[in-house]
Amino acid sequence: MTPDRLLAHFDRLAEAPHAIPRLRRFILGLAVRGKLVEQDPNDECASELLKRIQAEKERLAKEGKIRKQLPIAKIDDGEVPYQVPPAWCWVRFGDLVTNADAGWSPKSEGFPKSGDNWGVLKVSAVSWDKFLPEENKQLPAGVTPPEAARIHAGDFLISRANTSELVANSYLLSPHSPPASRRTTPHRRQGR
Repeated sequence: MTPDRLLAHFDRLAEAPHAIPRLRRFILGLAVRGKLVEQDPNDECASELLKRIQAEKERLAKEGKIRKQLPIAKIDDGEVPYQVPPAWCWVRFGDLVTNADAGWSPKSEGFPKSGDNWGVLKVSAVSWDKFLPEENKQLPAGVTPPEAARIHAGDFLISRANTSELVANSYLLSPHSPPASRRTTPHRRQGR
């Protein structure tokens, strides 16, 4: 469906519940191709941002705060599924991540945390468009998660396992995300 045809039938699409997921995929497809908004030629090239990310990773590795990462294979032309705007570039996800781990899976209670107790986020806490910090299980009394397992603004949470519908559900914790409480830790913490 072309953007013009979509706009011509937008009211009908918006009223058809089964069309909403297709509409969402279409809009996301336009966004990741740089076609949703006019591109600003004054925007910084993505390659400059990548240089800063790489320098930060090297600094953190020298300070012993993260492990030195193995080189990641560059994307060759045969892997590129479509062209992106000139200031954009294709990179592997690992080139963007400063630190990633598989999380912490302690034994927990079968009910949500209460009061000042620690909680472990359930898979249902992370979805494509929302973060539900109340979706958690309380840790047993006296169990404290390691600092590396605690969530912070700037963390990118991603579901590595579950049903095919839930795998890769992700959420970027911004300072404006719903409060996770200082006593919530993810079951699977994926990166910063």
